Amino acid sequence: MRWVPAGLFGVAAFLGGLAFGAVPLESLGRDELASMTAYTVLLAAYGGVLVLLPASALAWVFHWIGLRATAAEWHAMIALGADRRTIVREASRDGLRRAAIWAGVGAIAGFTLGLVLPYYRPAGVSLGLEPSLYALAGLLLTYLVTVTAAWIVAWLAARSLTGARAAGSSWDDAGAGTPREPGRGVGRVLAFQFVVVGLSGGIMVADRLFGIGPETVYSAGDVWIINSLAVTGFICIISGLALAARAIAALTRALALRLARGLERGATKGGRAIATSAQIAADGLAHRSGARSLAIGAMGAVMVITALSSTTSSLDDARGEISGRLALEYTVASTDWWDDMTAPSGAVNEPLDTAVVEALLSDPRVTAVPYGVIRDDSWQWTEELPDSSVTEHTTRSTVLVVDPSDLEVRSSGGARPLGLQDGTATSTPAALTWESGTFGGGRDDLYVLPNSNTTPMVTRTWAEAAYGTVPLVGVMLWPADSGDIAGAPQAGLNSGVIEIAVTDDEIALLDEVVADAGAAGLPAMSVSTNEIYGFLTYGSAFVGLLTVLAMPLAVTGLILTVTLAVASVKDRRRDYATLAALGAAPRALRLAPALESGLTVIAATVVGVPLGTALGLAVSHPTLLAEGAPLDPVETTWGFIWELAHASWALPALVAGLALLASVAAAAVLGMFMSRGTPVEELRTAEKEGVR
Repeated sequence: MRWVPAGLFGVAAFLGGLAFGAVPLESLGRDELASMTAYTVLLAAYGGVLVLLPASALAWVFHWIGLRATAAEWHAMIALGADRRTIVREASRDGLRRAAIWAGVGAIAGFTLGLVLPYYRPAGVSLGLEPSLYALAGLLLTYLVTVTAAWIVAWLAARSLTGARAAGSSWDDAGAGTPREPGRGVGRVLAFQFVVVGLSGGIMVADRLFGIGPETVYSAGDVWIINSLAVTGFICIISGLALAARAIAALTRALALRLARGLERGATKGGRAIATSAQIAADGLAHRSGARSLAIGAMGAVMVITALSSTTSSLDDARGEISGRLALEYTVASTDWWDDMTAPSGAVNEPLDTAVVEALLSDPRVTAVPYGVIRDDSWQWTEELPDSSVTEHTTRSTVLVVDPSDLEVRSSGGARPLGLQDGTATSTPAALTWESGTFGGGRDDLYVLPNSNTTPMVTRTWAEAAYGTVPLVGVMLWPADSGDIAGAPQAGLNSGVIEIAVTDDEIALLDEVVADAGAAGLPAMSVSTNEIYGFLTYGSAFVGLLTVLAMPLAVTGLILTVTLAVASVKDRRRDYATLAALGAAPRALRLAPALESGLTVIAATVVGVPLGTALGLAVSHPTLLAEGAPLDPVETTWGFIWELAHASWALPALVAGLALLASVAAAAVLGMFMSRGTPVEELRTAEKEGVR
């Protein structure tokens, strides 16, 4: 058991080594060094919060479980005059030695794989590149941070088990049968958490509704306000998570206890042994102990995280499919607006012939969506090529103006699931955001959806309110029998890109449709002949990380749930021995541990899955939490209904089922072994394991 925490830190170091190994650079100039330093800070922030912090929490739990048997010996030594600080220091050094080995192996393995695996290499780049000094420094930083976290975790676990409270009974000092109530100190901490969450959350809600932060940074004061809001948001999230953990544990315990009491009442008529087992399980759930509290909290947290991961991942996939279906593949227009760099900004006032539009919309061979165009002022940018040559480019940003209902012929709901509504615009990650361009003076009343990953579009209602009449300029066309965009994910660093391509047969069909509509001489563009190659399909970093870690988190949570269920049963070994000595039926004693574990998992599922799903719906909503986005009640509600219809509960159901079977089986086996021994033997075993 003591090697499990070290293994968790080895996994964390492996991920860190992989991240730095995937960006080898033979040389670094001053600008590159600055960018790599910024990348290191960003990587450390994401890695520390989203990888190392959960690994540290899990490692602490396993440390705590592994050291429980030793804790009784420690307390005996302390009672005889041993120095507590010396004991804690030796235990933390032992954890440090184990973690140092595993973290070193993990960091080197991840770093090596990052260097040699083709998945991380750009196309045309040879394998086995020599790492830069930056990458080696990152590897060393990863190792040092991981080992330091391992030492802190081991120190905290040893300190908690050598404290005065760790030696206390799992029963309240007032007597058996009375739950141990939270002390005054716990109540003060809880009140403080409510105050912190209320204040920080209130500030974030005000910022979301009224935009407290400056839209543009002009002074040091603006920077101070932005940084203060960022810190406030971080405090709100961390304190909210801590408060949510308390609520999840309390709700799970209360529901499990209610289920046990209900089973006790319902089983009275059906079987005395089952009723007795339910009563024993209910008494165990009603009383607090370290292992039982950890088990209940961990089971609830596992189900919340699993449901959150499953929801965000499934919604990201569903939106990715819609983004692909709405991506522009072929269009015919009255003018080549995509290449014109000289026309003034604003709405394109060259309408497409009405007869052509009607003919294309009525042709059964294609799916057609008419649109207008708004364009920005042209701008120039410089491209520096690897051969030191410099190329000047002139380009401009454009956005299509559509009726949202017209898009429903291509995808159910059109672009509404992506967040398209009056006051928002879809975009590609590489597209210039609306705020960065001028568009005839700039628009600060439009929110660009950062993860919509499709053709830039705005609603006609918003566009005409902002720019006046916007005529129909062109029609987007897809073959009527075409599904998603063609192509496959690319390997290497561009693995998040799907190339959009139209086959020659499809182009021939679309050209024929355009000719039959009388528009053969009009400008036409397809992605196979234009410089629009594809769109990135990834969502936010948070969603991406949850998607990648979904199964590892589920497996780790499953192992943790079973381990803590067994530890919780062992924590009641003395109680079971006492009940056996008082004449409790062996069958009831064998069944009670399984009932306690099973009811806890069921309660954790009932509490955790809805909470995790609700959190997943909120963080996945394209406009709800996005500062600057419109907050229309109708569109927001519609978005939640769509998300609920497309959320997946397959992973939570699988994890809950496996956790229920595994924890009940483990508890039943342990209960069977405990019932075989005499009460005296069980009491002796309890003493050896440190159960008081």
